[in-house]
Amino acid sequence: METGQTLRTGRCLGSRCQDRSDDIAVNEPSDVESSGEEESSDGGAGGSDYDEESDSASDSEEDEVDENQPIYHGCEVPLASKDSICEHCHGRHDVSFFIELPIVTQLQSMFKRPQFYESLGYRFNRVKKNHANIEDIYDSNIYKENVQNVYLTINELSYKLRTRKENTILAGIWFGKKKPNPNLFLVPLERQLSSLKINGAVMVLPDNANVLIRGMLLGAVADLPAKASFMRFIQYNGAFSCFNCMASGVRFDLGNSTVQVFPYFRDLELRNNNDVAEFAEQAVAARRVDPKASVYGIKGHSILSVMLPNLILCMAQDVIHGVYLNVQKTLMAL
Repeated sequence: METGQTLRTGRCLGSRCQDRSDDIAVNEPSDVESSGEEESSDGGAGGSDYDEESDSASDSEEDEVDENQPIYHGCEVPLASKDSICEHCHGRHDVSFFIELPIVTQLQSMFKRPQFYESLGYRFNRVKKNHANIEDIYDSNIYKENVQNVYLTINELSYKLRTRKENTILAGIWFGKKKPNPNLFLVPLERQLSSLKINGAVMVLPDNANVLIRGMLLGAVADLPAKASFMRFIQYNGAFSCFNCMASGVRFDLGNSTVQVFPYFRDLELRNNNDVAEFAEQAVAARRVDPKASVYGIKGHSILSVMLPNLILCMAQDVIHGVYLNVQKTLMAL
């Protein structure tokens, strides 16, 4: 697989380096123009932060990697390889790294398949079973107003084709003992998507005809811990931890511990995407004084604010974990 020039950078897993890593990741200049201001991730204020410790992952065997494959190593300063020594921690911590997988190359493989290009017209040719039903993402009001939600799958394909493994784009793999730094991890993806949106890419069809395509990220979905991490929110068990409204919640005493709960209110103030950047900027300043500070649940800037049309509305709900495996299970056990 041809991937072009190998790009290498990195971040250290040490606590000192990890706290500063967001700045370099977000502020690193992009090869293409992108909307949004330069962002740093040093901070947040107002509201307690109840982040959970990241689960340790098992060590991975060192497999040989294609020399042309872009690899990004995790350290405070750019590292030439995973054997390089961080100048801040002097090698006391392991180096995490991830492999960037090119989106355009995967798309080109898909377009060479017979009938794939024709299948992209599904959205315009489908026949609804019931006009009152929400049968696909195209039927929701938010999708129609804000161009919504799939994450590295082809939105124009039917749901059946969209969810097949061969039609799913793998954009990157993270290797390390700790969870990835979101702003670092998404920088290569942001560059690829920006280029695909602005410049487009030429695809070759099975009949050798060429078509120019463009694409953009419409939405993203993740479980609650990952969603909070990538959006730069506090975890779901903290004050102002709701991604959709401004409710602070209260701590509820269970006797030997407490839990964050959100009493029912009919009229809630919803989060506004226009406020996210302002709260993030306030959080940056606050975290210089208190590293655990947040502003209305926001800890700092997220690169997703640049990648998505609307950070608040474009982050979809995780129905599987949020309803069927957690809330529904709890309700059935009451």
